[in-house]
Amino acid sequence: MMEMIKGTEISSMQVENLLGHPLNDIEEKFAPKELYVRGPMQIPLPRPKVSIIDSRKASTNGLGDAQTITNALAKN
Repeated sequence: MMEMIKGTEISSMQVENLLGHPLNDIEEKFAPKELYVRGPMQIPLPRPKVSIIDSRKASTNGLGDAQTITNALAKN
């Protein structure tokens, strides 16, 4: 069953609900307990999936690298 989350409110959801399947041992070990999203999104997420995790103290080089990777992923 797919649902759409709509609007600009920030909502929280459990990772398993977002992915649409139970987490394996490795995923469970490293997954955050909740994800916060803004705007419409299809639940569960369609494939393929990519996530970019930020750092609160990112270096200038790290931010540039993240932008380069994000641009390449968005184009493909």
